[in-house]
Amino acid sequence: MYFPDGTYGAVRTLDTRDIRLCGIKGIVVNTYHLYRNPGINGIKKLGGIHAFMGWNGIVASDSGGFQFLSLFYKNPEMGSVTDRGIRLYSGPKKKQISFFTPKISVDMQFAISSDIMICLDDCPSQKASLKQTATSIKRTIRWAKECKEEFVRQCKNRHYTGINRPLLFAVVQGGNNTKLRAQCAQALVAMDFDGYAFGGWPVKQGGGLDTDILKLVRSFTPKDKPLFDRYRKRSVQKR
Repeated sequence: MYFPDGTYGAVRTLDTRDIRLCGIKGIVVNTYHLYRNPGINGIKKLGGIHAFMGWNGIVASDSGGFQFLSLFYKNPEMGSVTDRGIRLYSGPKKKQISFFTPKISVDMQFAISSDIMICLDDCPSQKASLKQTATSIKRTIRWAKECKEEFVRQCKNRHYTGINRPLLFAVVQGGNNTKLRAQCAQALVAMDFDGYAFGGWPVKQGGGLDTDILKLVRSFTPKDKPLFDRYRKRSVQKR
């Protein structure tokens, strides 16, 4: 099932009527970018992301972990990552302008009322060392646990049941290292999420789609739960 990219709450060059006529069932938005523009509170006041977009189909909200990578792994002056969360800076004096934690990320996704929520994850660079990638999966697993705790709390407070509640997907990181991918997937599956997302780039270092790593992640996740490829914006049920 293909979900087009509607990062800011709109798919470029198309309106929601065009998307419906194409038979598209869902759209992916980006929580971080929506936070920056037009703002989470503005969307909430309008009645949520569906009302904001004029869309009655599925809305999946990516946490923005991938975007944080593009922002400051290339430029460390833009921010930093710790086990607590992600800090964004502004200017040469590194004035903090934003702080994202797993809890804040889930709270934002509840505020816009998306149907599928994605856990905040630590997405390593393609050039990350083995040690850096290992650190990222430990952090991703820790954050997934914190996300689920907040998700369960929010569902309870909102009196959501298994029928009307949103879904929560965890992100499998590990780069191109098969052992780290398997380790991350197994730890997340043990927490029993509604679905799983492929984190990072499913691309070989020499170029081309790395179908082997995609198949590996699929093999370690339950076959009755979807695997979402964030890079290609596609939810895959089977290999």
